[in-house]
Amino acid sequence: MFAYNLGKSQWSILPAAVGVCKMILDRDDGFTEENIMCTESVMGAMAKMAYKHMDGKNLTTADLAGVLSRMPFTAQETENMTSHRILIEQCLDPKSIVHNNAVKPAAQAAIKRIREYNGEAKIMSH
Repeated sequence: MFAYNLGKSQWSILPAAVGVCKMILDRDDGFTEENIMCTESVMGAMAKMAYKHMDGKNLTTADLAGVLSRMPFTAQETENMTSHRILIEQCLDPKSIVHNNAVKPAAQAAIKRIREYNGEAKIMSH
């Protein structure tokens, strides 16, 4: 959330932060029941960084589209609500990276899946 709130200013630790996130997401057991909460939290962090700090090198439209393809998040209520709310806010901002042709289909599909989700976990804030 820190990276998201920094705005579009230069953020010197972006390469290191994204590198750690990608290392966690590349784990073979990342989507097991035991690790899904951590993995979804990392995906939420990646999306928040991408919304404000997309650089095309460390963090690409393919990275963001990949994260959005995994939504809705369902493992951890607070992270779910925050990540989904911020995605919706980004969709409402015509200047957001989610309107890029490489990201828009994944963003639209994520919004659709979030709306259709009927699980027991809360995935939207009130």
